[in-house]
Formats: sequence, structure tokens, C-alpha cells
Amino acid sequence: MQEQLDKQKFFSKSERLNDVVIIRSLAIVMVVAFHAYYMMMTPGHLPKSADMYNDMYYNLHVFILKFRMPLFITISGYLFSHLENDRGKYATVNDLLTNKFKRLIIPFFVFATIFMLSINNFIWEPYYSWEYSHLWFIAMLFWCFIFTRAQSFLPFSKDSWWKSTLLIVFFILHTGLGIKFHLFGLQNFLIWYFWFYFGYQIYLNRDSVYGVIDKHRVIYTLILFGFYVIGCWIKINQNNETNLFNVNSYIANLGYLSIVVLFWYWINYTLIHNWNKGRHIKSFNWLNKHAYGIYVLHYWLQPFLISTTAVSVLGLDILAIEYPILFPLALFLSSFALSLGLTWLLLKTKIGKFLIG
Repeated sequence: MQEQLDKQKFFSKSERLNDVVIIRSLAIVMVVAFHAYYMMMTPGHLPKSADMYNDMYYNLHVFILKFRMPLFITISGYLFSHLENDRGKYATVNDLLTNKFKRLIIPFFVFATIFMLSINNFIWEPYYSWEYSHLWFIAMLFWCFIFTRAQSFLPFSKDSWWKSTLLIVFFILHTGLGIKFHLFGLQNFLIWYFWFYFGYQIYLNRDSVYGVIDKHRVIYTLILFGFYVIGCWIKINQNNETNLFNVNSYIANLGYLSIVVLFWYWINYTLIHNWNKGRHIKSFNWLNKHAYGIYVLHYWLQPFLISTTAVSVLGLDILAIEYPILFPLALFLSSFALSLGLTWLLLKTKIGKFLIG
């Protein structure tokens, strides 16, 4: 049976990766929503209503939005695997370094400087740690690309034992080992690389992975989703302590692993069986094109929308208490629309295209 699954091809190497377009579009929506609701749950912004929002939304926050970064990073590794292995992009190390430095590191420093100046809080630490606010993500990705290419030169890099070792080691680093140092973004790379490399390998084995699940899709869906529910329940009820022997943390992250795989499978199942790709993919294409800019800008805009000035002028603290459902939804939608609109405007300029194009 396994030989039959290996021979069956569900995906074409020449096809555009519509699954990436859809998943990245949905992931950026989850990222903006996560930060909007998170701000409502922390006392630093609207302290009078923070406890109320924490009681209302914490469980939902964990269950629906917590896996947004694993999903985002997994799909980044998945796309890189496609570009590197099937499209021949980044043919040399110099091509890769040049592209990713321009695409990731220069925007990191430019936007980190702009954001710090805009809030009148210019500090040096984010420059050597490559860890300013949410921009840690784009600096972290730089090392994911570089390390993936570097380890590919090892004579045993294609061996199953090596791939398995990388996945296990970085899963342990992600789950159970606190990283104490802060230098050039390497701390975040060590914590998050598991998801990137997992996505990289999912792409290389996507026919087999899809075929195995598709053979008994209902059973596997129930198993994977059930494991995700267990993982979320553990995440909700455990403390945030990070240590090598916290078994609950490993189970919780395996739950996130389950939902990432399940999410990927059902997006592709929908694409393969039901959708007219040319007609239905257009809106996702447009959102995907703006995802980078939305990510960079949304978390900078959100604090301004609920700043002390906005609170005092518009009485947002009262509105937050009186409308606990509509208020965070409005914050999410307005910050999403503003970051999307600003991204659209920036992409009309040469500088904007260089930074987030």
C-alpha cells in the first residue's frame, strides 16, 4: 500500500502553490487578530477591562489563534523548499544571502528605526539582538534560510537519519529549552527553526503525506484534531514554565503540529477536488501579495489605535467595557484595514516595493 501511495501524484511541480497563497493569507489574518485580542487582555493598554477580556477570550485565544506562528513559519519553509528544489531559485549561496539580506535584514533595521522614533523610545538593544517587537520574525527567517542551505552541503544531508535528528533536536529546542542569550536573532532561530524545517520536509514529501491522510481522511482528521484539542487543553491549564522535562509542553506542541498538518491537508483537499482555482484564488492572491506589509505594520498601528490619547479623547476605556464583543473585533478589523491600506500605498512607491514588495 505504501508503494502505491508513493507512486500516486497529487501535486504537480510546475503548478503555482495555491496552498501557500491561501494558508499565508489566512495566517496573516490570524496574526493580526491574535495581537488585537492580546492587547485587550493585557493591562498595559486598557487596564480597566483587561481582566474581563482575559476571562472572556483567553481560552478562545489559545484554541483558535495560538498556532498562527507555527503555521506561518511552516508555510515559509514549505515555499522555500519549492523554490529551492523545483524552481532552481537561489542557485548560489551568494544569491541567497543577497536576496534575504535585502528582503529581510534591511527592512528589519529600517522599520525598527522608524517604529522606535515614532514612539520616542530609541534604544540600541534591538539592533544587536535583531529582536525589535514583532520584527523578530523576519530576522529569524533570515537564519532559517541560511542554515537550511548551509546544512545541505553536508554529505549526509539527504539521509533520513539526519533529517530526523534535525527535527527532533529543534523540536526539543522549541519546546523544552529556554534560550538565554540575545544576539543577531540567533536566539529566535534556535527556538523556531523546527517549524521551518518541518515545512521544508513536508513539501519534499507532500504526495506521501497527503496520500496517507487522504486514504482515511475522516479517521485521521478526528485523530489529529483530537490531539490538537488535548494540546490546547494542556496549554490552557499549564503554567508557562520552560524546561527540558516538561512533558505537557511537548504534548501541547505536538497538538499544534497536528493542526498545522490538518490545516494543510484540508486546504489542498479543497483545491484538488472542489475549487475552480483561477476564479476563487484571486482574492487570496491579493491578500497574499500584501501579507508581508500587513505583518510589518499592523503591530505598530494597533497601540496607536488604543493609545492614552485615543482613550482620553474617544472614551475607549468605557467602550471597551460596554462592548466586549464589538470593541476587540473593531480593533482587529480597523488595524487590519489600515495596515492593508498602508501596504497598498507603500507598494506604489519604489522604496515601498524594495522594503515589502
